[in-house]
Amino acid sequence: MKPFFLILFLLGSLCLHAQGRAPLREPDPHKPLLFATLPSVQPVQPEKLEVLLGHAVGDTVTFQLSPALRVTGVVTSVSDGSDKTLSSVVIRSQALGGATFSFARRIGGDDTEYTGRLLSYNHGDALELVRENGKYRLEKRGLYDLLSE
Repeated sequence: MKPFFLILFLLGSLCLHAQGRAPLREPDPHKPLLFATLPSVQPVQPEKLEVLLGHAVGDTVTFQLSPALRVTGVVTSVSDGSDKTLSSVVIRSQALGGATFSFARRIGGDDTEYTGRLLSYNHGDALELVRENGKYRLEKRGLYDLLSE
C-alpha cells in the first residue's frame, strides 16, 4: 500500500509543478530611458555608415549615427561573407550603457537596403533605422515594441 501512496504523491507533485508559469521576460514599464534627450525622429545617411561593415571583430569604432548621436564601441560580430548580397556588423557601446547597434546592408538588383537598431535590454527605449520614400531616419521605439517572446 505504501508504494501506491508514494506513486500517487509523486504524480500529484508533478502535476502541481507543471502548473508553474513559463519564465517569459515580462515588460518592465519602469526601466530608465536611454534616449530620452534625443529627438523622436532623426535623419540618417546610411551610406556614411557603410565604413562600419569593413571592420573586424575586436576593432574599436567611433561614428556619427545621427546629427545628435555619436557612438563609440567595440565590434562584436560581423557577417561571414557567405552571402555576397548581405553584410552586417554588431557593435557594443559601453558608453551607452552596454547598448548594441546592429547594422546591415542588403544589395538586391538595383536597390540597396539598410536595416539597423540601437538598443539595450537595461533600458526601456530603442532606436530603429526606418526607410520611407527612399530616405532613412532613426525613430525612437519602446524596447518591447521591437522585441517579441
